[in-house]
Amino acid sequence: MHKSISIGIIAIVVLGLTLVGCAQPVAPTKEAQDTTVAPAPTPTESPAEAKIATYITWQDFIDLDPAYAFASEPPVLNQCYENLVWYNHPGSEEVLRPGLATKWESNEDATVWTFYLREGVEFQDGTAFTAEAVKATFDYYVSHEGEGCTWIWGAIEKMEVVDDYTVKFHLSSPAAVDLMASGPYCAGIMSPKVVDKPKEWFDSGHCVGTGPYTIESFERGQRLVMTRFEGYWGGWQENQFDKLAYEVVEDQAVGLQMIEGGIADFYRDAPADKIASLASMEHLSVYVQPSMQHMMFMLNTTKPPLDNKLVRQAIAYSFPYDQYIERTEEFYTQSRGAVPQTLWGHGEDLYQYQYDPGKAKELLAQAGYPDGGFTLELNFMANWPQESWAVELWAIPLQELGIELESRGMAFESMWELAQADPTTAQDIFPVIWWPSWPTPYDPLFSLYHCEDEPFWNLSYYCNPDFDAMIDGANELTVSDREAAEQMFIDAQEYLIDDCPAIFVCDFPEVWVVSSDIEGILVNPAYPYVVFFHEVTTTR
Repeated sequence: MHKSISIGIIAIVVLGLTLVGCAQPVAPTKEAQDTTVAPAPTPTESPAEAKIATYITWQDFIDLDPAYAFASEPPVLNQCYENLVWYNHPGSEEVLRPGLATKWESNEDATVWTFYLREGVEFQDGTAFTAEAVKATFDYYVSHEGEGCTWIWGAIEKMEVVDDYTVKFHLSSPAAVDLMASGPYCAGIMSPKVVDKPKEWFDSGHCVGTGPYTIESFERGQRLVMTRFEGYWGGWQENQFDKLAYEVVEDQAVGLQMIEGGIADFYRDAPADKIASLASMEHLSVYVQPSMQHMMFMLNTTKPPLDNKLVRQAIAYSFPYDQYIERTEEFYTQSRGAVPQTLWGHGEDLYQYQYDPGKAKELLAQAGYPDGGFTLELNFMANWPQESWAVELWAIPLQELGIELESRGMAFESMWELAQADPTTAQDIFPVIWWPSWPTPYDPLFSLYHCEDEPFWNLSYYCNPDFDAMIDGANELTVSDREAAEQMFIDAQEYLIDDCPAIFVCDFPEVWVVSSDIEGILVNPAYPYVVFFHEVTTTR
């Protein structure tokens, strides 16, 4: 839906990125130069002339309860809630760095993890940060298993408070708790005073963490405003932002007008064909950085004709990969397997389907559909051109095989709701853009392809116990023998490529358009679309 934008309302643009490596802007090219709940903490007063950052996002914030959040929420939640551990930018000497924990260790078989906590930290409600708060947070996540990405904490048997600043995780099986605790979801530490609040309290625009910003107001589908927490343990300096305003703008043309006109400061997901012209504008900087994001088309394996592996393989050979990459001006690359190239567990030698109409026709004939003769229903995000481009390019090759592509553009929330209904009557094809819940290949392989009792993110509705056993085993090896675990994840992808529950389309970068008076933009692919604003300054 088109949102009217009031210039009088200053919005703050904040996207999820962990700040550990300094991003460099691209140069312009020559050619384009009780449900009655306690009130939220009272926002601290900002200076008379507050510095406000305005961030444009095309997707609303679906769940603001950290146990449920599993989509577009990290740009906000990672400002309010902080992790025990942060994941460093690829290429750093160390994989992880301290957050609310200053150090950590595990026993030999990685079933007991001890974290030593930072002292002198307070939550935004004045509560002291201690081991009790860590225990309360992870007890909260475990009690909500099945929601959001809380599944990652399923191995926790007990949280033990050793003393005020030491806490232990006791697990039922080996797990890389330090890596898990570094993720953008289900890792932020909450004030123990809010863990008993109903989901509606969070979703109405409340958060209480130890982070530098807290939510001041939220108008669902319109905007969310955050204000700085004056008591933040990291301290404040001049030229930092006092407020962050996230504007939800579904119409991409309107969003581009706002960033081009100087009304906004941050714009995410600029279309590839707009990058050069945006980079040529003096008041803007454009950052194109590697990400851990990739796009795939999930094929409904529960209903004919896609319940037939040969048909799924034929469909994979029908997609015009080269044309699509060319359409993105080669900012994107064709995926190789189900793990993006920036994440460990990616297989450089994995098989790639290519556009091959002859092979597609041969497989369709073997499956009993020599002339096609069926329709495939595909729902896609109308406000994200990168999906609509793929749909437009794909329709003709399918038509030449006798297959009609019936596509419908809609808001993501509507797509997801329909997809989580009965798989036997759901869409045939569902495009998914994925980034890790925590930086491990287990995340995309588990979340998207592991057997599920009820559909959540596995929107090909795929279930193969042999595949599940492979990735579950690799996950347990992650701590003790990462090299062996990585090979098992690659082997599992070979299995997946042959079974073809999804078409692996492309890996793509994060593209940020930022006001040129903002400095310190640091891009970390482990935190998609997160701008850690406390690390950013402005010369305005």
